[in-house]
Formats: sequence, structure tokens, C-alpha cells
Amino acid sequence: MASYQARVSELLLRNAAIRGGAHPDELRTALRRSELVPLQRGIYLGGGPASPALRAEAAILTVDQPGAAASHATAARVHGLVVPLGGPEHVTLPRRQRRPHRDRLRLHTARLSDRDLSLVDGVPVTAIPRTLVDLCRELRRTDAVWAVERALAEGAVTVDELEAAAIRLARTPGIIGARERFRAARPLSGSPLETEARLVIVDAGLPEPELQVEVQLGGGRRAFLDLAYSELKIGIELDGRDHERVDAAFRDRWRQNSVHGQDWVLYRFTWRDVRYDRERMVDTLTRARAARRRG
Repeated sequence: MASYQARVSELLLRNAAIRGGAHPDELRTALRRSELVPLQRGIYLGGGPASPALRAEAAILTVDQPGAAASHATAARVHGLVVPLGGPEHVTLPRRQRRPHRDRLRLHTARLSDRDLSLVDGVPVTAIPRTLVDLCRELRRTDAVWAVERALAEGAVTVDELEAAAIRLARTPGIIGARERFRAARPLSGSPLETEARLVIVDAGLPEPELQVEVQLGGGRRAFLDLAYSELKIGIELDGRDHERVDAAFRDRWRQNSVHGQDWVLYRFTWRDVRYDRERMVDTLTRARAARRRG
């Protein structure tokens, strides 16, 4: 065990450990006792949680191919971008190299120009614009658009950089859909639920609502509506799971009454409506727009 105990919080390669004198039974015992944590085939971490950069490094080491770079969700976590938790690590290889997927690893083959790469803590990863374009090619649409929205809001990327990265991936499968997704991103969006609701509304053929619309309530008070059609004074509020708490319900009721007092009509939809009852939500808004235009 002495051959690798000194490497606490660093990656341990099984073959190197055995060459250094560790017996395979010792490694199996350490894994069983959780003294070592498997990150990839034959690559372990000794002690402590694995940082995104260490997980990316392990994925690249297990591939052992020149030009490989951590990409997609793996690169996103290294850069601190917003992506869903869990899932395998991702590595992109030059197009001429093809390897099968593994349980903890998903491999991609695509062009990687120098402008699409960066080094983070010495680990090669796809640059932020390329990473986001890849996410737009692979993730569920709401997750992809939300990731781009957060990156835009935080100044981590620009639309021009995304467009340039997409041009470098011309004729790559999924790139047309990826462009549609990052072009649909709005940095003012306040939550994934707001993003999903907005996309549902636009998909149904309604005009795109404005985001974070300010309503003056009098007495120096003001409210910001999640979505709105300002010209018709129609507000849309989205209630996530946290709004099921009693304190949130009381706060939302006060805001709703105050907004109504300013000649606005306010519609509230829950995450269940957005996810599972979209047709009724769209029909409600369609009727509301027609009624306000008549009135």
C-alpha cells in the first residue's frame, strides 16, 4: 500500500501502481473499503471528492489518444457552467479515431480546432463557446438553452463566439438544431422553468413574451413579472416546486393582488402545467390575449 498511499487526492493509475509494487489484491481491498474511488477503468482517486478537472483528466487518461479533450458536460463542469448532475464523462476525439463507449465514459468524434480548445489546470478541455454548442447538440432543449442563458448572463460567452464555434462545426450532425437553441437563449431568464415556459409559448405560435417586466405598484413598490405581454398588460408567473410552501404562497398572493390593482391581469402556471398540461396553458394565454385586445 505504501506505493500509492502518498498520492492522496491525486489520480492513481492501476498499471502504474502495480509496476510500483502494489499487489492487485491490495487495490481491490482499497476499493472495497472506499479508500480508492474508481473514476474510470483502471484510474482511481485516493481520498476526497474528485474535482471536475480531476474527473476530466481521468477520462482523458483512460482514452489515451493524442488530441483528445474533455467536452460536453465534462468540460462544462470544469468551466463552471450549469449542466444537469450525474451521467458519464465526455471526451471528444479527432474524427479519424473511433472507440466504443463505456459505462463511465462517452466518446465523441468531431473536429477540434485550436480555437475550440483550452487548458484548465493543465487538462485539455473544449473552450466555453464550443462546449455550449456541443451541449446544444446533445442535451434536452431546456437544459441546453438554460446553460447558454446562464453563460451569457455571467459574461462567460457572447453570441458572436457561439456563432463562430458553430461555423467551425458546419455540416456536423445536430448543428442546425444547436444554432436554433443558442439563438433562443435570453440572458434575462430567471430559471429553467421560465425558459421552458417561454419555449412552449413560442412553439405554440404565440408571440414571444418579455422577461422580467417591471410593474410599478405605487408607494415606491414594484414587482417583476417572470414573463409578460406589456402592451396588453398580461403577466405570467411561473411557480416552481418551492412555491408549494405556505410562505411562498402568501408572498405570491400579495404580489398578484398588487399587480391586479395596476390594471394588469396575471396568470399563474405551475411546473406541472408547463411540463404536463401545455395545451391548456397555451389555450389560456391565447384566450387572454384575444380578450385584452377586444377590451
